Amino acid sequence: MPDHITLVDTKRLAQLTGDRDPQDWPMMNLTSGWNVVGVDEGPTTEHEGRLYVYFGDVATSDNGGHHTIGWNFVLPNKTQGADDTTGQPDWRFCARCNGLFWAPEDSAAGSVCPFGGEHVPAGWNFVLPNNMQGATDTTGQPDWRYCGKCHGLFHAPQEEPGGACPAGDGHRPDGWIFCLPSREQGARDSSGQPDWHLCATCHGLFWQPGGVPNPGICPAVNPRNSDLVAWTDDTRVAEAVLVEHDPQGWNFVLPNTTQGATDTTGQPDWRYCAKCNGLFFAPHESATGSRCPLDGEHVPAGWNFVLPNNVQGATDATGQPDWRYCGNCHGLFWAPHGATDGTVCPGGGEHSPPPGSWIFYLPSREQGAAADSGQPDWHFCSRCHGLLWTGAKTPGTCPRSTAGGFRLHPVMRDPSNFDPMRATDPVGITKSLERPGGPFSHDGRAYAFVNISAPQYSEHLRPGNPTLGTYLVSKADPSKPGPYDTEFLFSPRIGACPTGPGGALQSHQVLGLSFILPHDLGASPISQAGWRHCRTCEVLFFSGEAATTGGACWATRQPHDGVGSAAYAVPIDESGLRTQGAWKRCGNCAAAVFTGYSAAPDLCPAGDGHHRPVGPELHVPFFDTPDAPPDDANHQSGWRFCVRCSGLVYTYREDRFFGAVPQLVNKSVVPGLPPTAAQSGLVILGFGWRADHGGDFRLAWIPLLAGSRPRLQDTMYYTGASPTPWSPDAGQAKNLWFHDEYTSIGLMWLDELQRWLLLLTNASDKDPVPGGDDPRARPIVARLAATPWELATAEDVPVFDPNVDYPSQPKAYGSYMHHPGMDRIHEKDPPPDPSQGWSYGAYPLRRFTTWNPATRELDLCYLLSLSRPYQVQVMRSTLRIEV
Repeated sequence: MPDHITLVDTKRLAQLTGDRDPQDWPMMNLTSGWNVVGVDEGPTTEHEGRLYVYFGDVATSDNGGHHTIGWNFVLPNKTQGADDTTGQPDWRFCARCNGLFWAPEDSAAGSVCPFGGEHVPAGWNFVLPNNMQGATDTTGQPDWRYCGKCHGLFHAPQEEPGGACPAGDGHRPDGWIFCLPSREQGARDSSGQPDWHLCATCHGLFWQPGGVPNPGICPAVNPRNSDLVAWTDDTRVAEAVLVEHDPQGWNFVLPNTTQGATDTTGQPDWRYCAKCNGLFFAPHESATGSRCPLDGEHVPAGWNFVLPNNVQGATDATGQPDWRYCGNCHGLFWAPHGATDGTVCPGGGEHSPPPGSWIFYLPSREQGAAADSGQPDWHFCSRCHGLLWTGAKTPGTCPRSTAGGFRLHPVMRDPSNFDPMRATDPVGITKSLERPGGPFSHDGRAYAFVNISAPQYSEHLRPGNPTLGTYLVSKADPSKPGPYDTEFLFSPRIGACPTGPGGALQSHQVLGLSFILPHDLGASPISQAGWRHCRTCEVLFFSGEAATTGGACWATRQPHDGVGSAAYAVPIDESGLRTQGAWKRCGNCAAAVFTGYSAAPDLCPAGDGHHRPVGPELHVPFFDTPDAPPDDANHQSGWRFCVRCSGLVYTYREDRFFGAVPQLVNKSVVPGLPPTAAQSGLVILGFGWRADHGGDFRLAWIPLLAGSRPRLQDTMYYTGASPTPWSPDAGQAKNLWFHDEYTSIGLMWLDELQRWLLLLTNASDKDPVPGGDDPRARPIVARLAATPWELATAEDVPVFDPNVDYPSQPKAYGSYMHHPGMDRIHEKDPPPDPSQGWSYGAYPLRRFTTWNPATRELDLCYLLSLSRPYQVQVMRSTLRIEV
């Protein structure tokens, strides 16, 4: 009998990120101070007593780009006739950050790009005029220098280190002084490439032609759409409570400069706060250091008020005395005879007047003040003892309001910028469609599954064009800045290759050119036939004309096993082809290996563990266009070089776990998992999404042993087949169910119920089609099952629907989620976007989720993204469950 689930209620508890709540609730975290304007997603894991949240696609105040300042530089180059006699050559454009760097002989070795790793040279070869070859400040702007740390070009007046270097701290000037021609000094576009600019923040040179929106990546700021890690040690989640001011007593009339008051009659610079309706002191229009009940600083608006005081002759005959300035929040409050009992300060505790501060006397209608002498309708608040203006639409927010959610501690790289999520090569900084989707903790390290997506989605061109897919990364202390370690490529599985002599087997690590191999063309004097594709380790190996096996395979330590009947013919003559030479056959394992890369470990599964090149030199055809040419009956693309084993490897395998979401479990309490020595492990639910297809859900299992990191070679995949429903072959993973849109998934094991809980996104940002529903308004659903594979057929229970009024709160659309024509939420929340909101990124918060066996109710706490506002919300749905 299936479980019966009833939704009792759904409630928004707080907005966790941003600076302004869509319903003006008080906020616990003000993320703009971390340079986080907007953010989404938020899978979590417990690690060393803390709850870590992995947010995605951060919108920053500067959008991550360079900031143009000054002249338009025109750079001479060899394409337009410059040569070595007029300047220093080998300056190149970086295809990743848009900066200029020095690459002698096209080598970026030792350079450092803001994206992580080395610069990627592209385009023209620039020749820079300099002081050693006769350039002066009459021919160009001087003081441009080579940085000995990152190899970039930066501006250094007086030879001072400055700006921001991607290698850390400031640039270090080295070598010649370059004088750059500019349009402002008469340079013409016919003499060089224009549209090179100085960046005001990092002091580097970058290229941004007119009409191109991408200003590159500046090392002084975080790149747009990078990812944020933050943590909390709070053990309870608070519900935001909005309390309005309670106006009581006299109607005060405040003198102001607009109605003739001057600083001879009182203290000026008292201002109305547009957020809370209170009065606060803002000398020189500055709210710095003030505290507003809605969090952050007050926002000055309207007139400049001038308050009578004891120092300037005011008495209780001219106004009510005992109004004081609070040194904590900068607001005005009432303290009869100096007593602060019962006052409430937005900065915490009671208001605190500085010693010796002035006593203010406020005129009122009750004491004869006329409306033409000041602005009326200012009142005492009985709840906080502050002063508020009742002329606004609402009384405003009182400090007795409480913020909701939980306190976040971001991982910061400096006092003003968060430290973007990144890992060692080939992952680098994670960006769009690359956010960490599945964190977990094991043996003192925090792990996360992250994605590498195509550059057209991520705006991230990685050196060497590594495999796109899902990688596992880890870090001992995720609360500290710095990169994670890249453990291995989890999906797609690309053959088998060792991490080192005697090391665990992983997928091949491919980089560099993309090759295309001819096959089944018959005998040729310029090609060597008899090459085949090994079905288990994915390398190209030599078997001869007749055989389909041979050599030695990493995956089995047995002879290679050829795929099908295809026989590849590899050219031994480079004439008339675009080929790469230095490929040879290994006399030990029979694989095709590249002998031109001395840094490769040169690992072989046979002989003494190292390759033994024999036979003729092979010239393997390659292509360097962004997209592979289409395969035909006699040509196959998808072949790459592996930097670990030096082999030629076939890579066209599907990423069957694009969204990998793990759950750490004790195997003894979860039935049906594979028999292993490990008592705990990861159940991984994966979503193999493709833009043209939707995606299928699949399951995997990785056993975890104390003292050992996860190993890819131990991974088993759920096939559902009897009598052995688990297989080490990723290609055998069963498609449990299909989802026709991209989705985010949250997975949780509930010990109290012995059940698996899945949160699934059904909405998308697509517009409705005639006669269909609105994809943007589809609900978040929950599924409950005894085993993870039974989630495939479990009932969908909507837990969040933006069009439903719930018992404790009205529907989301129009109240805290944007719908055109119903609200103005999009105007409050940067980045501004008037499009309709849609919900996604529902990730359970196990720390704050509770089960009541008496009522059979689960208070499910989870994070939720709404797209508009582009922030993360804390939600609670109450489910009544009959198991």
